[in-house]
Amino acid sequence: MDYYEYFNDQIGKQIDAERLHKDSKVVLYPFGKQGMLVKQILNWRYGINELFICDNGLSRKNTSIKPLKYLGEIDTSQIQVIITSDNRTYWDDIRMNLKKYIDEKNIIDLFSCKPLMNCSPRIASLEVAAREIYDKGIGGAVAEAGVYQGGFASYINRFFNDRKLYLFDTFEGFSARDIEVERKKDYSLRNAGHFGDTSVEQVISNMPFKDNVIVKKGYFPDTADGLDEKYCFVSLDLDLYQPIKAGLEYFYPNLVGGGIFSYMTVT
Repeated sequence: MDYYEYFNDQIGKQIDAERLHKDSKVVLYPFGKQGMLVKQILNWRYGINELFICDNGLSRKNTSIKPLKYLGEIDTSQIQVIITSDNRTYWDDIRMNLKKYIDEKNIIDLFSCKPLMNCSPRIASLEVAAREIYDKGIGGAVAEAGVYQGGFASYINRFFNDRKLYLFDTFEGFSARDIEVERKKDYSLRNAGHFGDTSVEQVISNMPFKDNVIVKKGYFPDTADGLDEKYCFVSLDLDLYQPIKAGLEYFYPNLVGGGIFSYMTVT
């Protein structure tokens, strides 16, 4: 989903919820490329014209664009300010400074979750997946098979903070029976117990929303026996042939429509 599609979807939801309509007194803040896209969608698709644009930098060059402090000089009780930027560097400042001048209930934040786009591609991809799932209203739990010390799982727990998170792992490293398959098929030279420097306690300590975490310790897929659950997001980080095969066989039939697989492996 590109920015235009994302903004179109988000603004459509505000229209459906009747937070925005043709008579809305709208201010856009700040105003870069993303602000221009929001303006186009509001103006051209919905016939909503902004009262004015707020941008501290641009206000120095264009008198029709107002500095943020201008909001403190006028009555803003009937004004709605749409935040159009997901710039991570200034994300906190944009929101903190705006709240000095306008009531939070009159703010429509198109990026209410602070982005992590300048971190690792894997985490950035997880963020995009989470936004897609929430934007489309897809239900279901989330899971990771192959947890190790819980680094990636902590981000799953954070981005899906209202979902049950199932963590499948031996928490003792690679199983000897899986390593035997690897050796017979000449897939890898890993040893039993590799990635064994972990524990359930260590993993749980990394979770920001611990109450949502369900640990399934032991050999997978045995630990999934009798589990009646559907998933919207699954991370497979199992590395070895037999566990990966078992993961696909278990999770794919239990993935809800529109659900997403994330797959990692090492050699």
